[in-house]
Amino acid sequence: MQSFDDYYYFFLVVKYGGFSAASDASQITKSKLSRRILELEQEFDVSLIQRSTRHFKVTALGEEFYEECCKVIAQADCAR
Repeated sequence: MQSFDDYYYFFLVVKYGGFSAASDASQITKSKLSRRILELEQEFDVSLIQRSTRHFKVTALGEEFYEECCKVIAQADCAR
């Protein structure tokens, strides 16, 4: 079972359009963000982000997952 943090990390990476920007905005290392999202993809056996050294694109499934992550994070903020 994945941690809520993994959903949050995915949310950050998509929101900011990449690992570097998400890292700068959140002070979470790029390597941690990348590793945790890779583990998330492996857990569900899906590709959420297509990435290379010069390319970052959220897959169609990744877009749907991002929308659900937004809802979960909004609910967590509301509960707080």
